[in-house]
Amino acid sequence: MARQLSLLSERAAATRACSYCPKLCRPACPVATASGNDAVSAWGIMGGLHSLTDGSARPTAEHLAPAFACTGCEHCQSHCELAVPVTETVLDARAVAHSQHLSPAAVREFVADLPTREERLRASATQLGASDEAASGVVVFAGCTLVATRPSHVAAALRAIEQLVGPASLVADLCCGAPWLDAGDLEGFRARAESLSDRLRRASTVIALDAGCAHTMNVRAAQRSVRARAMDTLEQFVAARIDRVPAGALASMGAFAVHDSCRAGRGMGAFDAPRSLVERLTGRRAIELAYNRERSQCSGGGGLLPITAPTVADAITRDLAELVRDSGADHVLAGCPTSSARLRATGISSFTLSELICELGRDRA
Repeated sequence: MARQLSLLSERAAATRACSYCPKLCRPACPVATASGNDAVSAWGIMGGLHSLTDGSARPTAEHLAPAFACTGCEHCQSHCELAVPVTETVLDARAVAHSQHLSPAAVREFVADLPTREERLRASATQLGASDEAASGVVVFAGCTLVATRPSHVAAALRAIEQLVGPASLVADLCCGAPWLDAGDLEGFRARAESLSDRLRRASTVIALDAGCAHTMNVRAAQRSVRARAMDTLEQFVAARIDRVPAGALASMGAFAVHDSCRAGRGMGAFDAPRSLVERLTGRRAIELAYNRERSQCSGGGGLLPITAPTVADAITRDLAELVRDSGADHVLAGCPTSSARLRATGISSFTLSELICELGRDRA
């Protein structure tokens, strides 16, 4: 028991700080706002974990359940004067829940289905013609969300990227391990992150089509002392070569707003790249949403929330969609495939950069 709880015992100072805080980050929590339940705010989750971190209580499913009501958006941390590591603590709590078989039933079912998900990923990668050998040079890492749901887009995005930067290889049959990490399976996460890193060891540059994958490998892996290959987001990679992007090529599409993804924006500080690309492609400055950059609103798609609390996740997405509508933009450039798909489901015209590059390729054909 002590070995398993050591993860949380190291977080006692963090949970104590939140316990005595007068909910300063409460307005920032999308889950608490959408549900009206303070127990699932950062303050509520951290306060509820304090009896576990200080050793005064043993873990139970009831104690640990609120830790699964979090998207990991880190909006709370942008309001925190003490820089409390809320998301890292939540992930520790999930790891304890997983190791003690105390995770919510929906999460246990999700974990049980992950091997099947990997089989589907490999099958889709085979259809794409992706190699399963160590890749060299410029490598595009698609991420399992896109490969599993939109393999034809992955193929089109690779062709469009090659038009801009030259030959590139595709790695599509492996996962960065983020689903395992979100579910609390640290060993499963480590195995997949390190396996992917081995595949990418000869690459000169790795471009992630999904900012969540880049954040997992660049940030989360280091926090967990997991060996991982660093990645650029597609936005960062293309923005650094913006002179190769045809100026004004998508001007006819109208005005774009930018939604700063939680992982690329707050997670990695990549705020300027999407704005510079919108301006280059459309010839006009990006429209700013009412809440942007560090204060950007979550889309509700992260942290397994659509599995553990789908109604709340959908409410969060609708709130973000209203911000986009209120901005008056014709479209929104979303920072990750999950956010883009969730916004499209509400009727918003949403694109990721890889989708815009594909549009550019069609425009030039």
